[in-house]
Amino acid sequence: MPLGTAIHNIEITLGKGGQLARAAGAVAKLIAKKGKSATLKLPSGEALEPTWITSIQIEAGQRAMTQNVRRGGKIWVRIFPDKPVTVRPVETRMGSGASNRQYAHIGDVIVAVIKEAMPNTPLEKSEVIRAVIVRTCKGLKRDNGMILRYDDNAAVIIDQEGNPKGTRIFGAITQELRQLNFTKIVSLAPEAL
Repeated sequence: MPLGTAIHNIEITLGKGGQLARAAGAVAKLIAKKGKSATLKLPSGEALEPTWITSIQIEAGQRAMTQNVRRGGKIWVRIFPDKPVTVRPVETRMGSGASNRQYAHIGDVIVAVIKEAMPNTPLEKSEVIRAVIVRTCKGLKRDNGMILRYDDNAAVIIDQEGNPKGTRIFGAITQELRQLNFTKIVSLAPEAL
């Protein structure tokens, strides 16, 4: 059979009947031959050929085959684990950088949603805002060994340029914000420790 031949109604097990490319107009193409094996390109675009697969794909294939075989059939899955190293999966999360972090520290810019808003303010409930952390209960350890801890967690709402949206800041903040280019926040605060 020459390469590129269109094949219809493919039988996987001899005498079982056609199981692949059965629908009207559905054809699989022969794209490679090697000994008694052949590589077919299915109507879905996937190719049946030697490749790397995951354990989840093996399990899904075994379940699908056992449903087709039912009681009397036998299944042989030829899997050769010859790649002993663990690699990063192809299906990675969207986004990168600091988005994977769970905790924020002083000077980090976070994205938050307003849960409650006072009336007659420019901020509304459910609005997505950016804010910079200015105080944390966890504390901040400096190079000289001093640890600054606050009684509460606090953040200042900022715009896209990093300028504070408010005109007043209550409570003391740390000098480290000046090094992170939040100088307007430092100047509005009554005290910088």
